[in-house]
Amino acid sequence: MALDPMQSRSMFAGQKPGKPRDVSAFNVDSAMGEIADIEAERQNHLQNWRSAFNLVQPDRQTLDNQQPGQNRAPQETFDSYPVRACQHGIGNIIGAMTPPEQEWCAIEPGSGIPADRKDAITKGTEKITEVVFDYLGRSRFATEAHAMASDLVISTGFLVVDKGTIDEPFRVRAIPMGECYPVEGPDGEIRNVYRKYKCRVSHIRETWPAATLSIRLARILKDKPREKVELVEATTYEPKKGYRFTVFDPYDKAIIYDVPPSDPNEP
Repeated sequence: MALDPMQSRSMFAGQKPGKPRDVSAFNVDSAMGEIADIEAERQNHLQNWRSAFNLVQPDRQTLDNQQPGQNRAPQETFDSYPVRACQHGIGNIIGAMTPPEQEWCAIEPGSGIPADRKDAITKGTEKITEVVFDYLGRSRFATEAHAMASDLVISTGFLVVDKGTIDEPFRVRAIPMGECYPVEGPDGEIRNVYRKYKCRVSHIRETWPAATLSIRLARILKDKPREKVELVEATTYEPKKGYRFTVFDPYDKAIIYDVPPSDPNEP
C-alpha cells in the first residue's frame, strides 16, 4: 500500500521555479526509461487486475483509458459476495487510515523545540490541525479517499491534494491506477511516482502559471486550444535534497515546469 508522494504537489502547483542553484538538470530520458520498465512489468499483472475489478467492482475500471459513455460491464460471471467483501474492505481501509468526522493526524512541535516554548507552540499547532481538518471537511476528501481505497483493495491507490479556492480550500483527486507509475527505491519504499495522462493544452498554464510551453505546445495552444496532449508529472526523490516536481512533454521531451528540491540551507 502506498500513498502518492504527489500529495506534496499542493506546494508546487502555484510556485514559480526558484533561482538557479547547485541542482542537476532533470533527466527526461531516465524518467521515460523508468516508466517504460513499469509498463513492461505491469503487463504481467494487468489481466489479473482486470479480473479483480470485474469480480469485486464491476462498475469501476481504472486501468484503461476508457472514453466517456463506454460500456464498463463486467466480462466475467460473478456473484454478490465478492462485491460485499470488497465494500467491507474499503470501509476497513477508510476506518484505519482516514476515519470520517475524526482528526486522524495531528501537527505537533518537533523534538528540537525548547521546553519553555513548547506549550505556546502546541496551542498554535493544535489550531493549525483544526483548520486543516476544517478545510478537508469542505473539500471532496471523503469521496476521493473512498475512490483511492477502492484501488488499494486491488493494488495501489493514489491521492493528490492541490491548492483550491476559498469555497474549496483543497482540491483533492484520486488518480486512476492506469495513469500512475510508482518506482521503488533501494529500501523497497516508493521513491519516484510518475503520472502519464492527457490534458487539454489550454489548461497547462491554468494549472502551472509559470509553465514554459514548447514550440509544439504553443502552436497547438494557438490553433487548437481544446486539444488534449499527453503530459507526464514526475515526483522524484533526490538523496539528501528531497522531492522534485517536474512536468514534461513525452512527445518531444520538453520540460514544461520544474521545481527542484528546496535548499536545506535556505531559511
